[in-house]
Amino acid sequence: MRLFTKITLTFFLISFIVLSITSVFIFIQSKKLIENEITHKIEAISKTLAKNININNPNLNEDINTLSKELNLDFIVIIDKNQKRLTHPNKDLIGTLVEGGDAKQVLNGGGIIYQ
Repeated sequence: MRLFTKITLTFFLISFIVLSITSVFIFIQSKKLIENEITHKIEAISKTLAKNININNPNLNEDINTLSKELNLDFIVIIDKNQKRLTHPNKDLIGTLVEGGDAKQVLNGGGIIYQ
């Protein structure tokens, strides 16, 4: 093989490797940025919902389940200050207490987003 051919092939191989690594890095960074943006939007929606919700609404569970579908979310669960579920996609869980440490985080003003 001629020297020029070897140099050309080496150049293209190195260029391909650099472009591949750069593409993977850009993809990972873009994915993280998109996930962060979605998380921030969901947190804003949940805080707005928490401030404006009428827990005495007799159709609360249906309204929340409709909202979660419109927002393309798997589910939204609303709990009261006693950690009792007010809404849940599984109607059998409405009125039951939330188990685990999730409720404390929510009651302290945070939210939980499962990905």
